[in-house]
Amino acid sequence: SKLMALDALWRYWTYVKKPQRATEASLVAIGALRDFPSAWQRAVSMALKALALDGQWDECWRLAAAELSCRSSREILYQCGRLAFYDGREEAISAYLPHMKGMLPAVPTVVRPYLRFWVALLESKNGYTLLAARTLQELFPSLEDGPYCSLN
Repeated sequence: SKLMALDALWRYWTYVKKPQRATEASLVAIGALRDFPSAWQRAVSMALKALALDGQWDECWRLAAAELSCRSSREILYQCGRLAFYDGREEAISAYLPHMKGMLPAVPTVVRPYLRFWVALLESKNGYTLLAARTLQELFPSLEDGPYCSLN
């Protein structure tokens, strides 16, 4: 129920363009949910997104580093990789691209195309445009049949 309350608060605060409040709610939830790994991961992801929405990229990466030093989480690494694309700074991309590539063999087959999509986007921002284009071209058929396809 704490996570559902956080989700409702987070959505409200981001909708009314108050990401600072969404960050505060998420940070409180991180502490309260630390003993529940999946709920903790969700709270950390929401805090990272709220910080990113507010343009506080340095704080975002500090929080990610602090939380990942306490407990490893593929979900948080995945969210960090996605956020690194939007941050666009070389340091962020260089920090999370190897982690995202390293996760590829370990994630379920059904999720792998989506992870590869973000890896390709990070590679394109990192200057490997041809490699990224090939990967995206290869991925397109599997992504267009997936649940997130908006072409239908």
